[in-house]
Amino acid sequence: MLEYIREDDTVYVEEFSRLGRSTADLLAIVQQIEDLGAKFISLKEKFDTHTPAGKLQMTMMAAIAEFERAMILVRQRESVEIAKRASKYKGRKKISVPDIGTYYNLYMTRQATKTMIVAELGVSQTTLDILFKEYEGKGANI
Repeated sequence: MLEYIREDDTVYVEEFSRLGRSTADLLAIVQQIEDLGAKFISLKEKFDTHTPAGKLQMTMMAAIAEFERAMILVRQRESVEIAKRASKYKGRKKISVPDIGTYYNLYMTRQATKTMIVAELGVSQTTLDILFKEYEGKGANI
């Protein structure tokens, strides 16, 4: 989007916190928009970043939103640790394919692509890569 902004354009966002991952990121993006001669409007918060008060308001709200997100992550990690200590947290179930060696050999001999194997097994590309790597680690023979 930033590559297509022209002078006198207006960038609308539903909520300003969706524009950047952190306060610094958000402020940098808004500054980049304004440097290009465009306006930035957040529909939910109704910021006018062309005024000092509007910039202050946006900066403060962005910092609060970033703090909120960080606190959610801290509480989530604490909950997982408590569940682990109580032996209630098992983590994600490991995906296993009993005949992964067959698929590995098909891939290595170019009889099948990863895309074909992923579709057949119903797993993601990342999961397939992990399964292949584990299989290689067990001393796979082609």
